[in-house]
Amino acid sequence: MKERGVKEVRGFDGHWVDLDLLQIPADSFRESDLQHSVVTDRRFDLAISLEVAEHLDVSCADTFVESLTGLADFVLFSAARCDPRAGRCESPQ
Repeated sequence: MKERGVKEVRGFDGHWVDLDLLQIPADSFRESDLQHSVVTDRRFDLAISLEVAEHLDVSCADTFVESLTGLADFVLFSAARCDPRAGRCESPQ
């Protein structure tokens, strides 16, 4: 990403992430429980959340949105459409 002008990237995700598979430097990753507030020492130009929110409990929705908007003024967000009756989520087409 640096070759494209990105100066800094931070990643936040759960304990299940295999650090050997990261596409960012390991020291740029922080293990986080995304159902609780994510707080860092600075703000970023952009926060990205792709296909994450549907895996969190609905009771954490406000906290998750507050975390994203607390990290950056601009947020790129997508989530799969979930059908609780079917018990599954589908990615947008």
